[in-house]
Amino acid sequence: AFLDGYDANNALLYGARGTGKSSHVRALLNEFSQRGLRIIEIDKSQIFDLRDIISEVRQRKEKFIIFCDDLSFEVDDTTYKHMKVVMDGTLEERASNVLFYATSNTKDLVKRPRLREGLHYSEERAILDEKRGIDDRFGLKIHFELPDQKIYRRMLLKHAELQRLSADPEELFAQFRIWCGMNNHDQPSGRTARDFIKWFVARQAMG
Repeated sequence: AFLDGYDANNALLYGARGTGKSSHVRALLNEFSQRGLRIIEIDKSQIFDLRDIISEVRQRKEKFIIFCDDLSFEVDDTTYKHMKVVMDGTLEERASNVLFYATSNTKDLVKRPRLREGLHYSEERAILDEKRGIDDRFGLKIHFELPDQKIYRRMLLKHAELQRLSADPEELFAQFRIWCGMNNHDQPSGRTARDFIKWFVARQAMG
């Protein structure tokens, strides 16, 4: 929809670490760069540069995703307020060829504040709503879950195939479980599968 000129939503990809959130965003370039998609990656310290970035690209024919990986804000960090204003846009700043994408381990980008005793319910609600306002700027929220054993097995075998690794699947999976225990990987992910295959290939090559 975005590339075809329709209004589209900003997107927040959230969930367990290592599940491919940022890889999915960057993979959009492989799929859509020929149609004019571009990605500008920033870190949180560059949020105050957003107005300048948008000013540079607003007149260009390409479509831009401004992407911030691993975005989150501490309770006392007010940077999110600036981001809210820029994402909302003003008549001068709003650019139809720009969207915002972010990844996070949690759906709540601003940590829940510790509320003071004695606050009236309406005051407490106002504080929470103000903090959660940045979350509402992402109309599309995609949750990334850890894969189950069946899917994880397929991922592991696919990484092995990409490395042209010849190994018995049962033995490979058994070695993987041992390797996870040795390296304290209590929450295996796609990244863990990739790293294990690298280790396994090197071990085979070295004898």
